[in-house]
Amino acid sequence: DDFGLLYQHWPTPDAFFDAWANTIASSAPLPEPGVTDPEPAWQAFCEQWQNEADAFFALNVKTRRGDNQAIWQATLDELTQLANQPWPGSAPALFDKAFNKDAFSTAKKIDQLPTLHRLTKALNQISLEQRAQLAWAGIDYARQHLAEAKDRLNQLDFNDLIVLLRQRLTEDGGEPLAAALAEQFPAALVDEFQDTDPDQYAILDTIY
Repeated sequence: DDFGLLYQHWPTPDAFFDAWANTIASSAPLPEPGVTDPEPAWQAFCEQWQNEADAFFALNVKTRRGDNQAIWQATLDELTQLANQPWPGSAPALFDKAFNKDAFSTAKKIDQLPTLHRLTKALNQISLEQRAQLAWAGIDYARQHLAEAKDRLNQLDFNDLIVLLRQRLTEDGGEPLAAALAEQFPAALVDEFQDTDPDQYAILDTIY
């Protein structure tokens, strides 16, 4: 479920905030990311697995030795079971980075297992997209929660002052304020310019 996925990436609220604090504080719009539909790739895998299973055995099972061969035989058996099931709703644990690396370690494997390879790439991409979707939802919630809390307490933080100034300068009628600030501060020396965020840059760009 979504909570399980969220916990995998950020097991505590503090961990999430540490990862996204700057984005949460920013006023920059954050478009909702999309998530690719994996069902077409899954259906193609189910339809073609019977044709690719022998190649998987020859390239990823038969070439192994000892315990490693048994592990890959179990992987083959699991793939065969999965090929007879509908899309489970999330990527099975089998399709991890290690599987992607080892199952398709040569160009020959990619060439002879095309449908499985496309499914594996799609599921890896979906994992990244799901992480982005969870991050977006968390950032959106945190922004709304913080805004409501500050309104309730009648408080502003330092970043709010920057955002409010940018809004006043860039909205209709902001020219007199920009002119007044330019007259009061005819020059600005910006330290660590590479760390300037979009709101700070907009203020400088509007005034100067």
